[in-house]
Amino acid sequence: MAGPNSNTPEIQIIGIYAPCLDRERCELFIRDWLAEYSDFPHMRLAELEEQLRTSLEEVALVEVLVSNPDGRFSVGDFLQPDPATPKGMWQAAWLEVFLSSQGDIPAGIGGAQMPSPSCFRVAFYIHFWREGLGLTTSYGHLSYPPLQAMPERLWKLAPYDLVD
Repeated sequence: MAGPNSNTPEIQIIGIYAPCLDRERCELFIRDWLAEYSDFPHMRLAELEEQLRTSLEEVALVEVLVSNPDGRFSVGDFLQPDPATPKGMWQAAWLEVFLSSQGDIPAGIGGAQMPSPSCFRVAFYIHFWREGLGLTTSYGHLSYPPLQAMPERLWKLAPYDLVD
């Protein structure tokens, strides 16, 4: 395995997080998210809440450390292959945020643009996450650890939002 001190591109999974493994924290996020839409009509707000709850149950946040990326690297290449689904329908990285190599502050412009350093983290969501289906990247297939609860820092640095 190459390391951050070599020139070989490498992607290492830091963690795969299920937002609702920590029910209390998930409910707090939902409450705060809904507060931002408090001026919506009640029926629309109830519909949004249901969509948000369903999405948070089916999504995983993936956090990776990228070392020495080259011209092949693209966040769009993070896919969860599903042999039961046509390749063009596989779930892909969504709502990505670039972070410092320590994962504690946004990198790039507002965290949404890939930074120029040779070592950084990316956090992104994969909808309809399925344990055991794998994860592909610009550099091939990655194995990953079991789902964990989201760390507090990622609730703040990489908050979930509904797909438009």
